[in-house]
Amino acid sequence: MSLEGRAQRKVPGGKLVKVWVKVGEGRIQDLRITGDFFLHPEDAILDVEDSLRGVEAGAGIGSLERRISRALREKGAEFIGVEARDIALALREALP
Repeated sequence: MSLEGRAQRKVPGGKLVKVWVKVGEGRIQDLRITGDFFLHPEDAILDVEDSLRGVEAGAGIGSLERRISRALREKGAEFIGVEARDIALALREALP
């Protein structure tokens, strides 16, 4: 059985982060991160999402933030208007 969750989070500066997540067997199976923020290069969002698949659904914000930051570093990417922590907080809120 799998569960789905969604969350929206306004971050300081007014940007919006939206997260949809699917959890099965206690782990993140799939997710989508969207919003009105920017990411350069744009396709790095796929690397961020990939870095979070398979993570335990009970993972803490710090652990999620570190995974996101590592994916950005490895891709040489950066968020504009949000930070890795904002994404981690929205994901934590979305997790069922």
